[in-house]
Amino acid sequence: MSNNGQIVRLDDITKIYTTRTESYSAVKDINFKAERGKLILILGPSGSGKTTLLTIMAGFLKPSTGEVHLFGKNVNDYSPRELQRLRAEKIGFVFQTFLLIDSLSVYENIALVNNFLINKPRNSKERIFAAMERVGIAHLSKKRPAELSHGERQRVAIARAFMNSAELLIADEPTASIEAEQGETIISLLHNCITESNACVIVASHDQRLKHLADRCYILENGMLNGNG
Repeated sequence: MSNNGQIVRLDDITKIYTTRTESYSAVKDINFKAERGKLILILGPSGSGKTTLLTIMAGFLKPSTGEVHLFGKNVNDYSPRELQRLRAEKIGFVFQTFLLIDSLSVYENIALVNNFLINKPRNSKERIFAAMERVGIAHLSKKRPAELSHGERQRVAIARAFMNSAELLIADEPTASIEAEQGETIISLLHNCITESNACVIVASHDQRLKHLADRCYILENGMLNGNG
């Protein structure tokens, strides 16, 4: 459990990548915090370091320098098994490419989350349908991803992220290739996660139209983070 509702804290984070010919900082000298009950938007163009930053926040990628704290604990103090369990039980992810399995139905794609839970809930079927109803896709439960629109597939991805009652939801470009009205609907669905479960939602996007929907907004450009947080 995090202190004072704080779920993510980054202290002086820099990530350096080295190629055969050069070294460059994908993100540099970043300080950031995110608390329960907030939707935080990180705006930046492609190549600005957004995905790198989200990956560091979730503990998938180690920074070159600096410290990452998740749920009040330094990520380095978690064992690999503890981190895996943390992601399975407390963190939900919404990816730009959805990562849906084409051979499975909507219901089956969402149900996959249960495979990663150590303590599997007894009412899994009810939870899956509740997650689908939450985002308005219960009527699509037997459809396969190829039969869905872009916006519907994004809703499936969000329902899947809701499945573990996530306390932290991380979304990477969730409105990419979606029309403005649909994009606002997607962000509103993510905001519902805050209202219903006091979660923390972090959205990385290049879509400037989303600024008015966020509680806090940061700008990430050339690996540097600036904003009102």
